[in-house]
Amino acid sequence: MGYMNRLSIGLLSACALYPAMSLSAPSAPALMHGVDGQLASQSYQGFWASEKLDGIRAYWTGTELLTRQGNPIYAPQSFLAALPNVALDGELWAGRGEFQTVLRTVLDQTPNDNDWQRIGFYVFDLPQHPGRFSERYLELKHLVADQADVIQLVEQQPVANDSALADRLDPNHRRRW
Repeated sequence: MGYMNRLSIGLLSACALYPAMSLSAPSAPALMHGVDGQLASQSYQGFWASEKLDGIRAYWTGTELLTRQGNPIYAPQSFLAALPNVALDGELWAGRGEFQTVLRTVLDQTPNDNDWQRIGFYVFDLPQHPGRFSERYLELKHLVADQADVIQLVEQQPVANDSALADRLDPNHRRRW
């Protein structure tokens, strides 16, 4: 099965995405969640869409890297030092078909610098930013442009209408995210 046949997207509601509430570890961070697109069930106009990455969800508090459940991720200091002093929400990812690599690397309590060089932090939100999602995303684009290559931006696009979204989901559609 080719890449386009396995493509799935994350959909985020533009009208409901306000900043997540503050985090107090070890409880789970209050992070936004996407929905699976079922085009027949509702209209997705006004949502934002991105490719769904198959990695491990991670929350950077500005000083600590946590799982979605609030557990610490033991990344090497070299990886953590490349992250800014601002909360970020994203996915630790090593590429398509590399989920087991990410799982093995990220869940190891003794981080291996060489293994972590294959992992990127693909960010999609600034959860402590006070603005709506469109404002946070614009600020995130600027932040990522100024950072080291450990951080990558997950490209998000507003859904113009259901037809445009259906085109993006079509396995014959060759436009990449």
